[in-house]
Amino acid sequence: MRPSGTIEELLAEIGKLPGHTVGQRWDLWVPGALRLRGERVREDIANAILLDALLTKGFYPDGFTEGDGGRTYHFVCQE
Repeated sequence: MRPSGTIEELLAEIGKLPGHTVGQRWDLWVPGALRLRGERVREDIANAILLDALLTKGFYPDGFTEGDGGRTYHFVCQE
């Protein structure tokens, strides 16, 4: 199931990440239009919020793939 377009939902998905190991890969589908507390948020701000949560878990960006209505961002654990 893909997220509906809220940052809160994506942060909850990130929060469910289990324990990780160096080299582990993880993908996150991010819709093109995101909302935070009901308000539309610019893509750069949304990405900064999501990336901060992923960096906290040891996951670093490893590119993305364009998709219909959004992108799948790829991450790899480096810690």
